[in-house]
Amino acid sequence: MQHTIKETDLVLSLFFGKERRGMLNPHGAAMLFPTIDPIASFKDMVNDAMDQAVQGSLMELQSDLSTLLGNATEKLSLSPSSYNGTIFGLVENVNKTVMIPIAVIIMTYVLAYELIQMLIEKNNMVELEVGSILKWLFKAFITIELLANSWTITMALFDVGVGVVTSASGVSNNISMQSVTLTMDSIAGANIGTKLLAWIECWLFKMVVKIVAIMVSVYVIFRMMEIYIYSSAAAIPYATLGNGETRGIGAGYIKTICGLAFQGFFMILILSIFSVLVQQEFQSGDVFKIFPKIAVYLIVLVISLKKSGQIAKDIFTGT
Repeated sequence: MQHTIKETDLVLSLFFGKERRGMLNPHGAAMLFPTIDPIASFKDMVNDAMDQAVQGSLMELQSDLSTLLGNATEKLSLSPSSYNGTIFGLVENVNKTVMIPIAVIIMTYVLAYELIQMLIEKNNMVELEVGSILKWLFKAFITIELLANSWTITMALFDVGVGVVTSASGVSNNISMQSVTLTMDSIAGANIGTKLLAWIECWLFKMVVKIVAIMVSVYVIFRMMEIYIYSSAAAIPYATLGNGETRGIGAGYIKTICGLAFQGFFMILILSIFSVLVQQEFQSGDVFKIFPKIAVYLIVLVISLKKSGQIAKDIFTGT
């Protein structure tokens, strides 16, 4: 019996260390498992679960913000024909079959009015010069060419805007995972209550981000709808360029088109600024100060995107 106990003691020493070797009761029964504190174990389990929950929520938040910025940037970089080919074809057909006939009538009236004015100014053709007739013919030729190529000219303006937007979209708008990792490390040693509060804030903030993502998508889609609507009537403003009194209509239209084309650039710039601000907040590491500030940035983002169209038009129209 003594020999058996020594062998058992040796086995315990090999597997559990010297501290386990002495854990034998007076009858020789080995106590293979140490005493476990159930409360401490439960706390550790909850703490690990909260660590995983907060980490998962922060990663989802980072993914949602990056998706918001990425989707908006991708859509803003598309030309009217690339955004939706079916709608583009519909709008082009409306311009050619509906608007151009109307524009021809308007152009005829404008050129006739210009000619009548010229004749009246020359004392009922008494002082009429050949140069004046040639000037009117040249003006009529230019107006006809502009009207015939109104769709092509308008799309060319948008292509210029798309090129500028594409160049600007080269700036990264993603929220880096490294910035989020700094935030996760800042609460690693916090108590369970703090982590629970951080998880609740993350969950609520994710809902806010999803709502803002919808609003951003609405502004991006609305811009493209404006482009399609303005493009559908491109022929009519170009028909007014043949007369000094009506030329302001066509000039104003071209300025508006330029504003719409470059609105995408301003929207990309706003998204890039938002991305930089959010990354700086994540790098600060204080999770409870991050969310209120990012919420303010989200509100500013929505307002700025809404105002971007007016800003672009103001720049190009000089108002």
